[in-house]
Amino acid sequence: MVNVLFLAPYRIAPLSAIKYLAGLELEKKIEIKVICTDVQGINKFKKFVSNDCVFIKNNVRNERSLIKNIREKKINILISIQHPWIIPEKIIKLLDGNAFNNHMAKLPSYRGHHTSVHAILNGEKRFATTLHTMERQVDLGLEVASRNFSISKLDTSQSLQKKMAISCLSNIRVLMHSLINNKKLVLKKIKGEKRFYSKNSIFSLKQILDSDTETQIDRKIRAFYHPPHEPAFKLIENKKVYIVPAWTRSGPNQQFR
Repeated sequence: MVNVLFLAPYRIAPLSAIKYLAGLELEKKIEIKVICTDVQGINKFKKFVSNDCVFIKNNVRNERSLIKNIREKKINILISIQHPWIIPEKIIKLLDGNAFNNHMAKLPSYRGHHTSVHAILNGEKRFATTLHTMERQVDLGLEVASRNFSISKLDTSQSLQKKMAISCLSNIRVLMHSLINNKKLVLKKIKGEKRFYSKNSIFSLKQILDSDTETQIDRKIRAFYHPPHEPAFKLIENKKVYIVPAWTRSGPNQQFR
């Protein structure tokens, strides 16, 4: 039996994945034994899983609790999607390397954070999410699956999240099909230029400058549209004037943080 440890906050992609995994559990193909998530995730995910599923809060690094439950629940597969803290090597080894992370971007050129923002700022026309084996180094390992999708001229960071969720679910399906049917995973080396974007990589990029071209302005407006997060802005008399895409129909009372 495939005994799953699922690590993810409550977001679009993890929600789609847990619904899919819950369907496999109903068919008695897998068992979702443990979920490590945030408070909202606990409230949302518990309706899809059995009452025996153990929930662990991810607001702190509960490594001891993870290790305890991996051993007690006989976990043999770890699936991570947008999990907020790095899984230590000792947990990966405890699972004999059967730990998988779905990174919400192409690897290795979009390691790190805010990938939808940087994809638009960089003018990418096609993008992907990448499911890979977990190793000591973050967002590397071997590729299990990668589903591509297009980025249109109207896409924003917000709209890309839905495309990423579809791509992520496709990758998870590939993984589970192999595991359930005892088929050997086809693993590929992740090749290409390695780039890493830090958590703070976007904050100096939001301002629209007088020197920006029309293309740069358009990309900034679309890249930073993801309510309730702060959008792109222009400084006028030292005051921020927020600018959002016209087609988003944001009203005058739209709140940003």
